[in-house]
Amino acid sequence: METRTDSTARFGVFVKAKREALGLSLGEFCARHELDPGHVSRLEDGLLPPPHAQDRLEAYAQFLGLQPDSDEWYTFFGLAAVATRPWPQELLKKKAMAARLLFLFQVLRGKQRGPVNLTSPASVAAIGGKRLSSHRTGLRRQAVVWAGVALVVAAAVALTHAVFFGHTAFAITEAVTCQDIDTDRQPVKVTSVFPKGTERVHCWFAWKGASPKLEMTGQWYYATGGFRILDLHVTLTRAADHGVLSLQMPPGKTLPPGSYRLDLTVKGKTAKTIPFTVAALP
Repeated sequence: METRTDSTARFGVFVKAKREALGLSLGEFCARHELDPGHVSRLEDGLLPPPHAQDRLEAYAQFLGLQPDSDEWYTFFGLAAVATRPWPQELLKKKAMAARLLFLFQVLRGKQRGPVNLTSPASVAAIGGKRLSSHRTGLRRQAVVWAGVALVVAAAVALTHAVFFGHTAFAITEAVTCQDIDTDRQPVKVTSVFPKGTERVHCWFAWKGASPKLEMTGQWYYATGGFRILDLHVTLTRAADHGVLSLQMPPGKTLPPGSYRLDLTVKGKTAKTIPFTVAALP
């Protein structure tokens, strides 16, 4: 019995969108490439998984006009990998986790020249490095990969100047993104547009009216990909002060180009949204 899953559905939506972008109907597309319309229709509807064979996937990518080493090329193979893997089903039922796997694939391709078949955690660990030589090495590599899924985010909240708690309503009074933080924990090179190759983004923010030990969450989003990267939970220990949240990639890796944002939320409500972008060109 054919079943539809979130991962196969995402792959199907991508394939259909690229076919339609070529201006071809399903029948025209299949006739041009000698494909079975019924099979392709079920593929686009998410009722069939992507082909497992690498050469077949590459053929589909070429039929859809995807250029090797382009973002669309890697997105295609990333979606296929997430949909055809033996990853734990409980993980992939969570949309955010599946999206992070795709994001990780796009990040790790920095040194990868060509498509990769992500059929197991061990093969993911081998991306950009030599093949695993032992079970112990495999475990270490997998640990590194899962650290990458979390984007190796460094969260540092710098609290200065003791202030007595007051009764002012809580508010984020100022928030900026910047390239660096000085020794006084102040923003340096404030910008909302970061160049290609950026490895780290800081968000400096100030607040007032915090109740004792107020819990705040920083939610990092990759808006271009349409998903949340992860949440960072911090405790504000003073009524009014300033702090820093930093998003940092693993050594040698850079943030993919596109639109991002950081939502600072308190008690489930967004207190401040800080958008920024990473440019596609230097």
